[in-house]
Amino acid sequence: MQATIEVIIEVSKVVGALGIIFGVIIGFVRWLTRQEKQSSDIEELKMHHDEDLRSVQEELCVVNYAVLASLDALMQRGYGGNVAEAHGKLQKHINNKAHTHKGD
Repeated sequence: MQATIEVIIEVSKVVGALGIIFGVIIGFVRWLTRQEKQSSDIEELKMHHDEDLRSVQEELCVVNYAVLASLDALMQRGYGGNVAEAHGKLQKHINNKAHTHKGD
């Protein structure tokens, strides 16, 4: 009877130790899997961010040209002062951007 109880205790110790070891291994594998998924999610977000940024830049370019055209029309009607100043600054900005992008 005593030998049976000792065997059960020893088997329980081994099973418990194996359970802990396998638990740690499974936890580590799950952690690695999450890290890989996070890395792929980050790459996907970067790709979408770059696409969104290009889209916003294209929209801003169109808006700038529309504002420039509006300022041109106002100048042709004889408005000066701030209109002429804003027209000059916007035109300078557009030209600087155009030359900057050509170098990229």
